Amino acid sequence: MKRYCWSVLCLLSLSTLVLTAAFADDWEANSKATNARLAGHSNWDLTLMRDGIYARHGRPFDNQYIRNVFNSTGWYSPDSSYSDRRLNSVEQYNVAFILKYQNSHFGSAATKPSGGGGNTSSGGSSGGKSSGYINSGTATHYLHGGEVYGFSNWQLTLMRNEIYARHGRSFDNKYIRAYFNSKSWYHPSSSYSDSRLNKYERVNADFIKGWQTDNFGTPATQP
Repeated sequence: MKRYCWSVLCLLSLSTLVLTAAFADDWEANSKATNARLAGHSNWDLTLMRDGIYARHGRPFDNQYIRNVFNSTGWYSPDSSYSDRRLNSVEQYNVAFILKYQNSHFGSAATKPSGGGGNTSSGGSSGGKSSGYINSGTATHYLHGGEVYGFSNWQLTLMRNEIYARHGRSFDNKYIRAYFNSKSWYHPSSSYSDSRLNKYERVNADFIKGWQTDNFGTPATQP
């Protein structure tokens, strides 16, 4: 099983982009959202979190990206008689709170995966080098399918190795090495050890590799 996360680590089928039959601790239906709970998630993550509340009750979706995500699950069952009245008071509060958070922090709610499908963090340059990350969130929370969906095999290889590169791992693969040598933040260290990775990074590296294996057969080693 793949790992899927709304607020904590859950399981996701390796065969497709599959959300679990229930959200982690089901907090969206039982406790009110807070800024702290939403912090660190990309705009697209929050869209899936918000629409996941509706999806639990069978809302159909016109948006093809959202529809495809939920249609690939084993629990989503669209209902032509759906009504927002099915949401309890906490869920109604949370969909409004999440949307307000998206508008406040991103300008508007995401309607599709950005940057190829994930949370791409951009930055300036130093000495002709780029300072951006593909996904800085790999160090702060457990990834879910919505954050890797839409990326190419090669992009996922870079996202996965970015986890190691942040801590100074050197790379024998010339393509991977050249990519990270172009980053102003990358400083290879002869004393690098995987023990430098935090709990999120360790899980996310395995998650991305599993996603690549399942969806592409084997992780890409070159563009």
